[in-house]
Amino acid sequence: ELELDRLETERRATAERLGDTPSWMRLGDVLLAKGDAEGADRAYASALAAYRDISPLTVADLQFRRGLAWGESGEDPARARALYQAAVKRLPGFVRAHVHLAELEMDAGEREAAIARVRKVSTAQDPEPGGKLAVWLEGEEAATWKAKTLQAYDRLLAAHPLAYADHAAEFFLAIDDRTRAAELARINVQNRPTRRA
Repeated sequence: ELELDRLETERRATAERLGDTPSWMRLGDVLLAKGDAEGADRAYASALAAYRDISPLTVADLQFRRGLAWGESGEDPARARALYQAAVKRLPGFVRAHVHLAELEMDAGEREAAIARVRKVSTAQDPEPGGKLAVWLEGEEAATWKAKTLQAYDRLLAAHPLAYADHAAEFFLAIDDRTRAAELARINVQNRPTRRA
């Protein structure tokens, strides 16, 4: 927490001095890691307001990050959903935004919509959509997605353990491999001691 407090102070000073998109984004990331949904959303909104380029990638990413602030905290799922929808409207192939939106749809009892959404992005290199299908489907199809997702995470974790420990831990917990989930969660929290980790 002390490290995050120090980073927040430094990044806030930089963002207020420069007022540019990258500075506001970096502040938002620290506030998100601290669990400050409102502060992170404000910083990301400031980053969006300062954006002067034409690429849809940055705009979609900022909408996604704003969605994370409200969705991961659980403070405002409706707002998170609207922001994720804005992100996928801007960038239709945005896998992570589709997955987070599908999770909210599933939580709202919209099972078929959630499954259809992750199916649309299940051919991506990101194993997360396949992991959702492994858990949300049944029978042979679920088993096939589980095997594919296990292979994908094993390959990615061998090459980039710190980059994938977080989502891989969620997947292993969802398939009831608690030992592997706990091992990955420990790696994740050592790498980035945030509330989510």
